[in-house]
Amino acid sequence: MDITGKVKFIGETEVFKSGFQKRLLVVENADGDYTNQYGCEAFKDNVSRFDGLSVGQEVTVTVFDNTVGKCHEYNGRWFADLPTAMKVHVETDPAPEADAESIPF
Repeated sequence: MDITGKVKFIGETEVFKSGFQKRLLVVENADGDYTNQYGCEAFKDNVSRFDGLSVGQEVTVTVFDNTVGKCHEYNGRWFADLPTAMKVHVETDPAPEADAESIPF
């Protein structure tokens, strides 16, 4: 399943005593009149998949599970039952519009 939208939040990598690592990504998606926030996580060596992303950037995230948990923020913390992110694709910016003066007639 794919989630497309703007990056709302990128969590810091959490490292546990056992060496296990996880990281949270929240994507905001405008669906008609409503804006939904979807979260997904990366684990172990895959936490680096979120490196290089920035808040506001358009992305498509492919998640492992068919169930996508809506994500909610409360006092600066994010809560949800989150699927695992398998792949992150950064949407490319459209080509800049040509200057009107440089267009041949």
